[in-house]
Amino acid sequence: MTLLHANFPKKKGFLSVSLELFLSQLEPVEMSIYESLLAYVAGLNRALALFFILGKEDTQNFTPERLVAFGESLHGKLLAFLFNEEETALLNQGLKELLGVYLSLYGKYLYM
Repeated sequence: MTLLHANFPKKKGFLSVSLELFLSQLEPVEMSIYESLLAYVAGLNRALALFFILGKEDTQNFTPERLVAFGESLHGKLLAFLFNEEETALLNQGLKELLGVYLSLYGKYLYM
């Protein structure tokens, strides 16, 4: 919901009513951005979950430093794959902050 509020400020009033109503009000360009944001989050989550599973098995090779490096590399690849240059420039910082949240969550459960 935070991603939606931040990236679709003109539409955030619809979110209190329902997500379906929100989605029905999106213009085609906005729907494309929304779907790309969902793809970014899904890709990030799946890749970090895989790292987590492998890291549980082999903590010597799957260090916290490698988790961060993997996350940063993944972030760059997902941005390049899912968004055009203009979108990347606008979304990079916010999505990098989201990556930080995911890295801390996965790192907490993997290394603590």
